[in-house]
Amino acid sequence: MKARALAVLFGMLVIAIALGIRGDRREPEGQEGRSPNAARKGPFRFSDEAENRARLLCIEELRAVCDDTFVLMGFAVDVEPAWTTADRVAGGGSLGADVWLTVRPFDQLAQPSAPPPAFGSPTPVLARSPLALAGPTAAVASLDVACPEPSTRLGCATSAGRARQVALRDARSSAFATLALATVAHDLGTPGDAEAVTDPAVVEHLRTLARTSRRSQAPFEDVMRIGGQTVALTVEAEVLDVINDLSYDSQERYEQAALRYPIDVRSVEVVAVSPASLPGAATAHAALQSSEAAAGFRRGGFATDGRAPFAVQLAPPFKGRPVVRTDLPANPALLRDIHRVVSS
Repeated sequence: MKARALAVLFGMLVIAIALGIRGDRREPEGQEGRSPNAARKGPFRFSDEAENRARLLCIEELRAVCDDTFVLMGFAVDVEPAWTTADRVAGGGSLGADVWLTVRPFDQLAQPSAPPPAFGSPTPVLARSPLALAGPTAAVASLDVACPEPSTRLGCATSAGRARQVALRDARSSAFATLALATVAHDLGTPGDAEAVTDPAVVEHLRTLARTSRRSQAPFEDVMRIGGQTVALTVEAEVLDVINDLSYDSQERYEQAALRYPIDVRSVEVVAVSPASLPGAATAHAALQSSEAAAGFRRGGFATDGRAPFAVQLAPPFKGRPVVRTDLPANPALLRDIHRVVSS
């Protein structure tokens, strides 16, 4: 009897050990899961030792994705405005990191005027998000009445008389704001392939918008909080990121939001670049193109490799979302000119 009891106990111990091993080998949570351990189980987790961690420099607008995903993947993350980095590297300074996560065409704006080039080849586009006008339904409805023509809606919405009712990031430092101003210039008649804004009226319009708009680091969140007739000129990713992070009890407030897209969308396209011939850059770039990274971008409201952002169909403002183009690149020389215009 005693021997039988011991045999049963031994069998139970073997089963427990087997289950434990199996549990340790289980796959990470699904790509859309928010478990902080999910990224750590992926194939690209870097060493915890500081000297062995890849250094990732992120533009300010990608701070949330970098902190939420890439820190957990083992990158040593620093954050800096895109124009600060671009101007420093273009002037011959150091990137100060192994890889720069930025948006097109800032990787080109950071190239010095004389060879050798500062960076090797960029990654393919890692994530995309179109520019949009977003805000309380009443404010967007009022905008529809005041600016009924879709092809000129953005220029109309940001006209001198309405500039104070537009929330925009600081165009002197923000990559997203510069891309937004390029889209405004396009709606006002500047060709997409132009290298400079030459129309004095458009120059003054951009200066007025940059100086008198409600400057904010979180335009959509701010306009929804203050209500009224203010709309945000931002990227779709910000809207989704805010909505995705809301508690259930807070969702009702954001059900009263609406979006409008420019006809010719200048989308935000995320890429990564590394100093030319940097050892180990290939590993860091592979990590940024991994499924863990893609899931992090989608949680942050971006589309990746043809896949929609997380919960885009569930967020009320996106019901009836039109098909928007996200393949219209911005001219680097035009962005540099717009930056000069609004900073002078």
